[in-house]
Amino acid sequence: MNVYKLNIVIILWLFSLNSFSQVLNLCQGNSMTFNVQAFDSTNSLEWNIISGTGAEILSGQNTESITVKFDQIGDYILQFKEVALSGCFATREQQISVLPNPIADFESDPFCVYDSIKFYNNSFAIDGLQTSIWRIGSHEFEGYNFSYKFDNIGQYVIELSVISNNGCTDKNVLEFNISDKPIADFYSSPQHISTLFPEVEFINLSSDGVVSWDFGDTDTSDQWQPTHTYTSAGWYDVTLILENEIGCIDSITKKLLVASDILFYVPSSFTPDGDDINDTFGVIGFNMDSYKSFKLDIYNRWGECIFSSDDHEIKWDGKYKNGKEVQIDTYNWSVRVTDELGKEIREIGNVTLLR
Repeated sequence: MNVYKLNIVIILWLFSLNSFSQVLNLCQGNSMTFNVQAFDSTNSLEWNIISGTGAEILSGQNTESITVKFDQIGDYILQFKEVALSGCFATREQQISVLPNPIADFESDPFCVYDSIKFYNNSFAIDGLQTSIWRIGSHEFEGYNFSYKFDNIGQYVIELSVISNNGCTDKNVLEFNISDKPIADFYSSPQHISTLFPEVEFINLSSDGVVSWDFGDTDTSDQWQPTHTYTSAGWYDVTLILENEIGCIDSITKKLLVASDILFYVPSSFTPDGDDINDTFGVIGFNMDSYKSFKLDIYNRWGECIFSSDDHEIKWDGKYKNGKEVQIDTYNWSVRVTDELGKEIREIGNVTLLR
């Protein structure tokens, strides 16, 4: 009997060297088929998982081929046992290590047509990720994160497959709709805007959505159709941003001119007699502090410049530059003004000096 038992052990050992590795690494959820060749077809065959929980024998018990599914991570020992009619038996054990699968996961920007949509890889593997593969239709791309531009609206499917450093895999599939982008547009009223009439109404021509206005002068609004008042002349970049219900965005920027209304009054006479009534001559105007430059010149009848000022608040007191009083007469004046936008205006006239 001892010789018979020894023969069985030798036969199984030789076979096991070709079939079983020292430690077999599998991934969670994998099924594996194990094959042996019995020494004698009349012997009883038996498979047992003698260590580890979470494995299921799917088929093949008491045969030479068994299929086992490993749903839980951990270490297992699978034992094959052949028992002869005499009761002698031989066993062979296979160590199995079931490794955790990675978790494929990702998120994305809003799915808007014509945009380059970025997909962010949030996958995880205890042993680290080796490969990430993205598939859209027949297109396949490899890389951790992924960007793709959709030129047509409609339904799409994107798939992310990841492979861990131990060779285990997972896959995540997302179906989504590419939506048309919203359309942002507007115009302003009135067409001519100036420092005298600085109020502007913005007429919104956009499709539905949430709006954000930037009037170009640090003021903003979230009203659908706002009214805004500008405080100074200049060119302004007015921007309207529109976002629809799924986060798709469109924007439009238009230039708006607020013109400068150069309005000033020059009296026709003055009386520099010291009574504090109409003692000086100068320019009185609207919003003159905003001018880039100002120049007032006074000339006598011979063309001599007897007074000059580049400050609209400095008036002529009816004297020469040396402080001597000028005679009663009519004098010519010239005013040259440059507004905030660089526009220059020149006016000439005359004023009568009385005492």
